[in-house]
Amino acid sequence: MHDLKEQDTRATIEKRAYEIYQQRGATPGRELDDWLTAEREIARERSRAESIEAPRVRAAVAGRSLDNAR
Repeated sequence: MHDLKEQDTRATIEKRAYEIYQQRGATPGRELDDWLTAEREIARERSRAESIEAPRVRAAVAGRSLDNAR
C-alpha cells in the first residue's frame, strides 16, 4: 500500500510540475525548479487538509460529534 501512496504522490507532483512548466511558457531549463515548487505546493495542501481533518478524526475515534470535540 505504501508504494501506491508514493506513486499517487509522484503522479500528483508530476502533473503539477507540468502545469507550472506550461504556465511559465513551456520554456525548458527549469524542470527542477518546477518539480520542487510542485512538491512544496502539494505538501502544503496535504498538511492543510490534515490539520482541518484532525479534529474530526479525533472526535470520531472518541465516539463524539465534532461539536463536542473542542
